Amino acid sequence: MIRWWAMMRRIQYMGGSFIFLALIGSMFYCSYCYVGTTCCDRTKNGDERRMDRGGDCSRMCRMDISAPKVLWVAPFKIMDGQYNVVAYIENSNRETGTGNMPYTITLSDTEGVIVERSGTTVLPPDGTYPIFEGRVMTGTRVPTAAAITFEDEDDVVWMKASIGRNEFFLEERDLTGVDDSPRLTAQIRNTLLEETREVEIVATVFNSSGKPLTAARTVVEYFQGRTTEKVIFTWPQPIAKTLRSCDVSTDVVLAIDLSGSMDSDGGNPPEPLTSVLTAAKTLSPVCMRTIRLVLLPLRQGHHSYQS
Repeated sequence: MIRWWAMMRRIQYMGGSFIFLALIGSMFYCSYCYVGTTCCDRTKNGDERRMDRGGDCSRMCRMDISAPKVLWVAPFKIMDGQYNVVAYIENSNRETGTGNMPYTITLSDTEGVIVERSGTTVLPPDGTYPIFEGRVMTGTRVPTAAAITFEDEDDVVWMKASIGRNEFFLEERDLTGVDDSPRLTAQIRNTLLEETREVEIVATVFNSSGKPLTAARTVVEYFQGRTTEKVIFTWPQPIAKTLRSCDVSTDVVLAIDLSGSMDSDGGNPPEPLTSVLTAAKTLSPVCMRTIRLVLLPLRQGHHSYQS
């Protein structure tokens, strides 16, 4: 006769012994055999995707990063032989940014490369940010094309980051004198509690169709927390003259009076209606200028901001 109670007790004894031995073995393994993720030992261990990258490491693996996208790059004439160049770069990585992205901006014309300017920028996560190069000298040559390339992408350090574009925001702006002496006055608020230093701010002026017309940069050396700073941008040339005739399409509505008085002069065809219609056919659309402003507080140390 099978004694079930005795068999169950043996199973309990065996199970308890197994659990006890498993705990002892785990303690021994953790103490003497296990090596956790180390992000600075130049060895792929733990849950790292590559050596010292990915997993629990703050430095991200390159295969997990979406490459930055160049939205546009353009030169803006300041005076003869001198240009400001701005490139808008999109970082689509929601929680990953870099503080050491090397780049090269190239201006060229039909004869080839005029000048190259290299530098290093920061790209915070999840946003579009400008790269500004000022006072680029071209001599007597006029650039007709601009390009930006990113160099040594494998050596770029991408890190997990939460600092983005919400730490600073634009409260108000006022653009005046666009046809004579352009001047932009902007109020920018620092929402952080602590002081921020060397905040670089780039202002770009667009027309009604989104075409960039000009850009400028300034730096706020000391930006106290929870305060507002007034920044001013000026240009030596009228912004209106940077818009060539009819570069921007404009809807024009022409109303013509068709009442009886429009044939009071008699004739066949009737006058003055016929002359009015003939004049209307020769009307050339006039390019009207509407300015839209985008202002982007760019970077402080290893952070960038957009408003």
